Amino acid sequence: EAFHLALEDAKLPAEAVKGVVSMPAVADLGGLSLMPAHQMAMDLGLLTRPGGQEMICKTVDCGGASPVVALREACQLLREENLGCVAVIGADAVASMPTKEFLKRVSGSKQGNGGAVIPEKYGEFATWHVQTFGTKRDELASVAEFMSLQAAKHPNSFSKGGRCLSASEVMSSPRVAQNTNLFECAKRADGAAVVLVCSNEFVAQRGLLHMSVPILGIGEASGALMPEGEYIGSHAIPIHLAARRAMRKANVRSIDQLGWFGLYDCFPVAFISSLEQVGLCPHGAGGAWVKQAVKRVKEGKKVNVNTHGGLLGAGAPWEAPAMFTIVEAYDQLLGRCGKDRQIDGVTRALVQGNGGTFSHEAVAILGWPTEVSKGAPRFPPAASRGANFPTTSLSSLLGVRYPIMSAGMGGVARARLAAEVSEAGGLGCLGAASLSVKEIRAEVQEIKRMTSKPFAINLLASDDNMGEKAREIAGSGAKAFVTGLGVAKDAVDYMHKNGVLVGVVCGQVKHALSAVRAGCDFVIAQGTEGGGHTGNIALFALLPQIRAAVPPHIPVVAAGGVHDGKTFVAALSLGAAGVWMGTRFLLTFEANTVRGYKEC
Repeated sequence: EAFHLALEDAKLPAEAVKGVVSMPAVADLGGLSLMPAHQMAMDLGLLTRPGGQEMICKTVDCGGASPVVALREACQLLREENLGCVAVIGADAVASMPTKEFLKRVSGSKQGNGGAVIPEKYGEFATWHVQTFGTKRDELASVAEFMSLQAAKHPNSFSKGGRCLSASEVMSSPRVAQNTNLFECAKRADGAAVVLVCSNEFVAQRGLLHMSVPILGIGEASGALMPEGEYIGSHAIPIHLAARRAMRKANVRSIDQLGWFGLYDCFPVAFISSLEQVGLCPHGAGGAWVKQAVKRVKEGKKVNVNTHGGLLGAGAPWEAPAMFTIVEAYDQLLGRCGKDRQIDGVTRALVQGNGGTFSHEAVAILGWPTEVSKGAPRFPPAASRGANFPTTSLSSLLGVRYPIMSAGMGGVARARLAAEVSEAGGLGCLGAASLSVKEIRAEVQEIKRMTSKPFAINLLASDDNMGEKAREIAGSGAKAFVTGLGVAKDAVDYMHKNGVLVGVVCGQVKHALSAVRAGCDFVIAQGTEGGGHTGNIALFALLPQIRAAVPPHIPVVAAGGVHDGKTFVAALSLGAAGVWMGTRFLLTFEANTVRGYKEC
């Protein structure tokens, strides 16, 4: 039914659909549990019609993140197979498990007998959030209250037009896990949702521009499956990575450029974590955000998050819940949500899906680029954005898109910051000065888990254990080794022998000349504005002197006070081939700085 409604909405015949991307279904659909995308295509008559063998069907299994991942798979089919139109289908028939049966299951063992593994795991995360940030129990319960209020405005929700839950009712419902009660568990429901993903050419040929919404960017990230013990915490929640990757591809520089948010809410802590990690509120403030949102909705005001009520309020197919969020985002962008739900002026929306227990995150940015008005027929593909950024001798040497290096700040520049900078197109640098050899090895492994892009490692030349650490770095796979306070020629030779580039932070011209004589591949001219280990000369006085003194083929990198586009361009105009920035990254989520410092 959902498939034919989608075709009817677009005024397309079934023959126009050349591909199907779906996700596993809990229920037995049509007698087969194997390859459900193929089974759905069979049931819809797409594979058995003349020419059906030209269809491509794919099943995606990333839990609740699958619908957003399916959008990416559909885009890939459009690009690589030129299919024109692909249907993304999420459907299930779970016969809505009775409450009595659900409670029976959650009272069982976590290891077997149908025990509630998922509620227990989210309960552990909820307890961690309470203990770490002081989140109150009624703040967690208010998530279900908020979703109930939002869902009451949606014609297809369980609670449409009915009495909404209160936080006290949620807290008095049967307990199913740590800091988790029955009414804080997402509702399982029979249902289906379908979206049609089409190429620009198909949209133009079929006259569908007026009802088409561009997919600007999609990002994914993975975490541990059913994490245990000390791995329960923010470091196990990769939502921010998926969101940043999607925003970067969509050329969205600030959360303020987004007008609507569809966040995953299978359990309260999932929603609160999503609020915090996409940047709608500071870390630890998600509970307070929800309480304020409840107050606003009760006052008759609109809140631009989960206007459909999400999973907790509206219910959704078990394996395809984010499908309904994608549909709501589409309707918001086209202004089709009606006066009770429609948010004014939405031109870009963020949709998030969460699989497992924060095990896979997928985020999509839908809407129109900032430079293109709604309804414009074309928009630049993600791969082309940034393509005209100037190539410098530094970016060529390092093999990166942007000649921007993050400084190896000791204790601050750990694996997550280094990996994210590299993933974004710069060269992230691990600050290893305060780390042991074993810790360096562990941090490097974490960097490699998060990115395949080049990265650097930074040490001080005065390190008491320089020899052993240098050997570890040389064999780590790092692209570059950066040192402060000088460098010995034998150390440079050793790094070069192992294929590692070497750079030195210099505060005077004589330091730069010494570095060049030692065989360094690039020098970093750091002015007195730099955060540490520097001299008394300001950057824009020091930089042209070093540039004039060292051979032309040696890239000179500017450091100290560089913090935005203007100072970046100023450094390039004075001869720099790139920049080395530290302080600017201190307030990022990935920086290993204390929460209070970031909020100053």
